[in-house]
Amino acid sequence: MGLGRFTYILLLVFTFSILIFDFFVVANSNQPSLQQSKPLCHDQEKIALLHFKQSFLLDCSTSSFSDFAYPKVKSWHDELDIHHPENATVSGDCCRWDGVKCNEETGHVISLNLSSSCLYGTFPRNSTLFSLNHLRELDLSFNNFNYSQIPSDIGHLYKLTHLNLSYSVLSGQIPPEISKLSSLSLLDLSFNGDRPTRVNEKLNLKLNDLSLEKLVYNLSRLTHLHLDLVDVSSEVPLSLSNRTSLKAISLPFCNLLGELPQSIFWLPKLEEIWLGFNSKLGGYLPDFHSNSPLRALSLWETKFSGELPDSLGNLVFLNIMILEDCEFSGKIPSSIGNLTDLTILGLAGNYFSELPHSIMNLTRLTSLSLSNMMNVETAGILNSWLLKLNFITHLYLPHMNLGNEFFPTLSNFTRLYDLELSNNLLTGPLPSWLMNLTQLESLDLYIW
Repeated sequence: MGLGRFTYILLLVFTFSILIFDFFVVANSNQPSLQQSKPLCHDQEKIALLHFKQSFLLDCSTSSFSDFAYPKVKSWHDELDIHHPENATVSGDCCRWDGVKCNEETGHVISLNLSSSCLYGTFPRNSTLFSLNHLRELDLSFNNFNYSQIPSDIGHLYKLTHLNLSYSVLSGQIPPEISKLSSLSLLDLSFNGDRPTRVNEKLNLKLNDLSLEKLVYNLSRLTHLHLDLVDVSSEVPLSLSNRTSLKAISLPFCNLLGELPQSIFWLPKLEEIWLGFNSKLGGYLPDFHSNSPLRALSLWETKFSGELPDSLGNLVFLNIMILEDCEFSGKIPSSIGNLTDLTILGLAGNYFSELPHSIMNLTRLTSLSLSNMMNVETAGILNSWLLKLNFITHLYLPHMNLGNEFFPTLSNFTRLYDLELSNNLLTGPLPSWLMNLTQLESLDLYIW
């Protein structure tokens, strides 16, 4: 897998997650109108927040996606703006601080969003943050905690419903206290440690003795589970299929073992399942129910095998299907033509025998990968199909026995960013119309 394709899939996961899960990102602005009836924040909570602020340096250059970072805590101060009392951002009232939200009746801090806030430094084990026991939502994503461990005192925040510590350079053992936060609906510990490398790096987060089964045992309200790059090193428990509230499961690069229980695909609210890059994880696709809400399915570089079921066509809401570099075989079912909302389709690196005519119904694709499945009939279908793909930006067709006659089909693909035609039968000089592909950033014609 090339670096370009790897970067592309990471950006894809990130972008898709932002679009789907923006509800859990706590609003940054806290500017309610000034009313005498609303209580100010509690002094002990204000002091706790100020002490938490003082635990870190402010360095936006160290944050992930630093172009979007700004230091929200910089405006936190322990005094009133007596010169402008009408100003809604009264600095002495922590309920009006950037990133802080309070209960309007009690004044207790219930939500803290310091995502992309330029925080840099070691996370204190006895942080005053953990005294905010009314906190329900905590987002510290996209900061840099310099490979700190997650403190076990996080278990004191027993009312948490949303916990997002992603992209924050955390490492080490995940404390078992997280498994006791039984009100959690969102748990996101993804892309920490020495990202974006393969799992088992020394600095990645690890479950160790806290298996995936133990982690989710008490989390009966879970809707979103994101553990990308966490070293799980265990099987996916059957009990996960009892979490009927789950809408998203994201476990790529987790060193998952064994066979995935098929019943997980039948979770009634499941919209996304990302399990790619777990080379020791096997399984088979089930018969999908006709009312499945699934919108993203990624099994890239796993040991999933068998034939694709005819019921695949029941996934009519599917936008993304990435089955690359697995061990699937047989015919691609004609029902795939029902998946007309697909924008990302990855089938390369398997053992499929041919393309069905119905695949030409998939005309909204922006990314397509195929390999090792070319014959005379497939060649005709592929050429006709490609002519319909007006939005394609990423096209990967290695090992397809494509000859020079295939080149003209690509001449109008002016939106292409990535084009891979390695290990085909192309010969002679590059055609001049390639210069018309002005958006092209990666071209692979390598033969080995």
